[in-house]
Order: sequence, then C-alpha cells, then structure tokens
Amino acid sequence: MPIEHFHPDLRVRIDLLAASKGGRSTPLRGGEFRTVFGIEGAHWSCRLALPDAGLDATMSQVIEVQFLAEDARQHFPLGASFSVWEGRDIGSGLVLEVL
Repeated sequence: MPIEHFHPDLRVRIDLLAASKGGRSTPLRGGEFRTVFGIEGAHWSCRLALPDAGLDATMSQVIEVQFLAEDARQHFPLGASFSVWEGRDIGSGLVLEVL
C-alpha cells in the first residue's frame, strides 16, 4: 500500500537486532513506520516505507526513507552507517543511495 505524501530522501539497508541482543520482540509492520536514525551523536526522525510483509530481526531489507527535518539528509552521505533507534538501538543501517 503506498504511503501518502511520501517523498524519499535515501535508499538504505536496514538490519534489525534480534530480541536477545536488545532488539524488538515484535516485527515492524508493513507500510509506514516512524523511527529515529542516529549518526555521529545526532538523531533524526524519519518515515520508513516498509514492504507489506513487514520486517523482523532475521531480515536485512533495502527500504526508502523520508526525513521529517529538511536538513537531515546532509548528515547521511552515500556509504554512511547509522543506528536505528526506538528508545534504544534496535538495529543498524547503511546508506545505499541518496535520492
């Protein structure tokens, strides 16, 4: 299902931590998911366009991201590594493409 008013800034690979390693105990549901990416001590709110099947800790998934702050994209150059944060680190990511 398309996400309304979604204009992606990046294409990234996301790897979630297993629950036993501090990750989520439930998978991310498909569609829009809002979270925070951390890079170099700063944190940026964003929207993720997840596949309909969702995302669990056993998957590595390429997804598109839209930042909620206009100046966030400049902090995420091609090849940058970042954390996926939800009150704690729940995964990591890598910037594959700046859109």
